[in-house]
Amino acid sequence: MHNTSPNPNFLEAAERIAYQVVNESIWHNDCCTWLSYGINPVDSSSKSFVYGNIESNFYDGSCGIAYYLAWAYKFTNNILFKKHATGAINHALKLAALLPVDNGYESFYTGVGGVAKTAYDVGKLTDQPAIKEQSLGLIAKIKNAGLGNCGNDVINGPAGILPFLIQLDQTETVPGLKTFILSLGEKILNEGILNEKGLSWDTGMPKFQNLTGYAHGASGFIHALTELYHYSQDKHFANAALEGLRYERNCFMPDQQNWPDFRKDEPAPQTEIRCMNAWCHGAAGIGLSRIRVWEVLKDNVAKEETLIALKTVQRSLHEYYQQPSSFGLCHGAAGNADLLIEASKTLQNQQYLMEAAHAGDFGIRYYLKQHKPFITGLKDGLYSPGFMNGLAGIGYFYLRLASLGNVPSVLLQRGLLI
Repeated sequence: MHNTSPNPNFLEAAERIAYQVVNESIWHNDCCTWLSYGINPVDSSSKSFVYGNIESNFYDGSCGIAYYLAWAYKFTNNILFKKHATGAINHALKLAALLPVDNGYESFYTGVGGVAKTAYDVGKLTDQPAIKEQSLGLIAKIKNAGLGNCGNDVINGPAGILPFLIQLDQTETVPGLKTFILSLGEKILNEGILNEKGLSWDTGMPKFQNLTGYAHGASGFIHALTELYHYSQDKHFANAALEGLRYERNCFMPDQQNWPDFRKDEPAPQTEIRCMNAWCHGAAGIGLSRIRVWEVLKDNVAKEETLIALKTVQRSLHEYYQQPSSFGLCHGAAGNADLLIEASKTLQNQQYLMEAAHAGDFGIRYYLKQHKPFITGLKDGLYSPGFMNGLAGIGYFYLRLASLGNVPSVLLQRGLLI
């Protein structure tokens, strides 16, 4: 990794995207926000989209944008990016303060947990201790709220916020935080369903059987349990992670070199099991979880599964270059390439980084140089400035490439470092 020189085109791309994001902001006092397409909140079951003000969350709201712009400021020292990162996190913090404490408080991607982590990081990246202190205040509220009424998976529940809480417990003094972390772990253990195939979780989606995959399936729980074991050395967490691995191994489809997506489409469910290849569902996210399992548990089969996932992702990227679709993080080319970046470090193979860079080069040639809008992760590529489906996450991907992977992955967050 150290012998590879960063491509200046990647930082230029990240900066160009950051300028586009800040130019589309809407200010009120010390807060800024954005307009975006999103699922109709009045009738979410219809999956129709409306154009309106974003929310506070990390997935597609203001704190995800703040996170990207704070890192853009860190790289460029551009005061405009700092100003907008500050305005965006102020917006997120004010909205978060209005949410009832039982409304998914601990969730990273869709709840207040993500606002807390982002405020902590924005405060550090932009040298604003007051913002960092607000983060610690939110953490205290999350802890005091207990387990809440949120889901249980990476997107909607505690599985996604645990790595940050574990990091925080090593750097800050938050009374009762370790007890709270372990209680979240117990919640994950208690909600697991053990049968002859292994351990899996019901995450509330219409499905043929409990899901595989990272965002809503077993891999996300496997990662969380692995982090909990590394943090606590409690073998109950390691054993549960191994049972989760057994479930996904029993589901693996050799002919596809991938793991099935057991979700059912509504209102007309499909009749055949399919595979998806993305961070949220399929090889890319599962491969990321296996990287962490191999790092912590030294499970050699997990390393083999990482290599399988890498080949499947490489194949999907070559297909992408022929027929571009979403370039975003959640279920697009940038998210798939994130596995390549992480693998290049963990497996010490620069070829993977070079292939991730090829994806970045394609994005520059196909979108930026031709002045085309990036295809987002929303239906029909509708516009989004947000992180997981939109421009902020794409810009962050280019910062990852510009740093040779040293900007941390948001798709595989680690607790304690090895």
